[in-house]
Amino acid sequence: LRNIYIDTMIASYCLFCDKFSHALDEMTLRLLGHIKIRTDHVIAAEIEPPITVEEVIVEDAKGKKKKAKKKKKVKKSDKTMMDSPVEVVAEYCCEDVEYTFKLANYYEYLFSLPENENAYRNYRTIERPLISVLSKMECTGVNLDLRYLSDLKDSFIDLIQAIKNRIDEVAGFELSITKAADISKVIYDQLDLFNKNGIIPKKTKSGRLATNEKVLSKIEHEPFVKDILEVKKLNKLVSTYLKPIPAKVSSHTGKLHCNFLQHITTTTRLASSNPNLQNIPKKTEEGRRIRGAFISRFNGGKIGSFDYSQQELRILAHLCKEPILVETYKRNGDAHKAAASLVYRIPEEAVTPEQRNLTKAIQYALLYGATEDRIAIETGLPIDEAKQLVFDYMSRLTHVAGFMESTYEELRKFGYVETIFGARRYMPKIYSLLKFQREAAKREAFNMKMQGTAAGQMKKAMLSIDNFLQEHKTLMIIQVHDEVVLDFHPDELHLAEEIKNLMQDAVIFDVPMLAEGKLEDNWLLAH
Repeated sequence: LRNIYIDTMIASYCLFCDKFSHALDEMTLRLLGHIKIRTDHVIAAEIEPPITVEEVIVEDAKGKKKKAKKKKKVKKSDKTMMDSPVEVVAEYCCEDVEYTFKLANYYEYLFSLPENENAYRNYRTIERPLISVLSKMECTGVNLDLRYLSDLKDSFIDLIQAIKNRIDEVAGFELSITKAADISKVIYDQLDLFNKNGIIPKKTKSGRLATNEKVLSKIEHEPFVKDILEVKKLNKLVSTYLKPIPAKVSSHTGKLHCNFLQHITTTTRLASSNPNLQNIPKKTEEGRRIRGAFISRFNGGKIGSFDYSQQELRILAHLCKEPILVETYKRNGDAHKAAASLVYRIPEEAVTPEQRNLTKAIQYALLYGATEDRIAIETGLPIDEAKQLVFDYMSRLTHVAGFMESTYEELRKFGYVETIFGARRYMPKIYSLLKFQREAAKREAFNMKMQGTAAGQMKKAMLSIDNFLQEHKTLMIIQVHDEVVLDFHPDELHLAEEIKNLMQDAVIFDVPMLAEGKLEDNWLLAH
């Protein structure tokens, strides 16, 4: 994919982000006022389905079995464009080409407008060059230890059965994990676990007692509920990853080739699909074990995983110019402890581990747009104390508070916010008459500044790494959130330090960016 001038989907994403759909039909209708031919109209309903003849066994009047021929119509859902008249398909295809070209011209015009200068810079310097990098990663694929995955699946299935036997023994019947009625019967009727723990049970909209995981988590200390949740978790790992992933390995290359998507997320982070490698759990031991199957394709090679240390907090320090954060990162100090010393008005050396952890929770909660109620849950503090702690933080770290307010002003003025790279996100909720929607828009705007800038930094790092690897055998294979994964050739293990340097120097901020990573036999050990 060389010399791409305009990619209409990526151009639309840079201009509108999640404001509109970036599908060709949607863009054509919204921007050019033309209704394109629908695909289901091409695969026309009036086309007579082809008839096939198959042999079946039937019984005659005397009960004797004999062979007979039976006509069978192909279902409408089985039809493809191959079943449509060629002139109909030709018009459909030519219209696709014509309106892609018209959209390309229209986006070129939009990019030329002064108000879209930053969006065009983001498209020209980051998103368009990244297309070839991602296509290369998709074609490269990742190498899997299929025996490891099979053994892991079998061990999980055995564990599920052992736990299921325990569940059935307590229930007194063969309980179906997927049937809410079965779970409700045991939890509410037989064991009465919510009353036993002094918790008022919640009901569904239909009036039934709820049995979803959020409700069950309130009594997850109960052995029976713990087993139910464990089986649900293991079943999900088996059905979502351990069974589908091996089936997606290419018979031509022997590698797993997922798709990397540039136009999906609201914060401009990359997404992956088919399969979604970003959703492989890393908070549970069982989920992390799946990563053990991702191994090097090279004999004697290693898997390297690299990410940024406190990336978004360092970006916050750069964007808001908060003196305490900037100075602390420049001397490679502890930013959480330094902030805590301001919040609690004590010397840094006097900050207790509890005070540091509370301040850390506040800082990350603000980065991710958490409400005060959520902060109270995260810190375990009463709501009044959590509010006071947030107030103390904002009143002491005044540059953070000022930057947040300037972000809100930008949102109110334009209806969108942009990162330093020009990535844009629209948030019309800021003009809502409902206060809770306006507050949500503010939190999302601040989160976009942090995560969007972090995403831009990672993309620029990927561009630098790809350019560096042109003359090497080592391959970039996966990108997940703030992490990039490489397959190192055994002769190039020394390149790990260079990869870290490229990540750290991809964007120059007021504070140093620290990249970390290591080389191991598989992705599990490397991360």
